[in-house]
Amino acid sequence: MINPLVSVAIPAYNHARYIEQCLQSVVDQTYPNIELVIIDDGSTDNTADKISAFLNRHQNRFANIIFESQNNKGVSATSNKAIALCNGEWVHLLGSDDLIHPDKIAHQQDAIKAWADPNLALVYADADYIDENNE
Repeated sequence: MINPLVSVAIPAYNHARYIEQCLQSVVDQTYPNIELVIIDDGSTDNTADKISAFLNRHQNRFANIIFESQNNKGVSATSNKAIALCNGEWVHLLGSDDLIHPDKIAHQQDAIKAWADPNLALVYADADYIDENNE
């Protein structure tokens, strides 16, 4: 069974407190073929350092990693740039303070395959909301 490349695009800005959990939720995906694209949007905390250290520890998990830092351009411009750098057949845009369930990408890819709709362009899922204290 062929698993198409799925890109996870993360625009990050001043989320040093959350970024490692966010990235760990991508590492923990049961889906095997993932590209990770992260743009640090001029964070003034140590978000970029945490991303670099995390990627060094987990670089073998991903089919491809793109990590760039830039001067602050805002979430929309940074999201668009991250998406433009993606090579995957599908792109998941993930906030740098968000988490995804371990089977999220696998379940969505199964649904896409089952639907077999050549016009399908967007898939979304429900969300659980947690606060800054993980509640």
